[in-house]
Amino acid sequence: MARVKGIGRVGIRVRNLQRATDFYEKLLGLRRISQGEKLQAFDVGAGIRLCLSPGRPKKNVGFDFTADDVGALHRKLGEVGVHVSKLSKDRSTGLEGFFLIDPDGHKIQVWSSTP
Repeated sequence: MARVKGIGRVGIRVRNLQRATDFYEKLLGLRRISQGEKLQAFDVGAGIRLCLSPGRPKKNVGFDFTADDVGALHRKLGEVGVHVSKLSKDRSTGLEGFFLIDPDGHKIQVWSSTP
């Protein structure tokens, strides 16, 4: 039976492609796999790409990130001035997480990989 196997890419629009590229590459540690004037693509694991393109950002995104050390990432981002929420624990899953606001105002959740 034919079926969907997974997500190939997630795309978001950004006002300043270079600033957004620096944020995702240097602060979040994503590996850039493609670059151009109109598109930057990053490997986020499991064959999924995050693609940035110039345009008007939408504030709500339909994805979240997982991190191997969510506490360390939270501290790192807070120390360099990224707007982050408090760390919290999801009662149903036991996962620890927080929200961050990227340079274009996208509100993105980051969760621990395991409870």
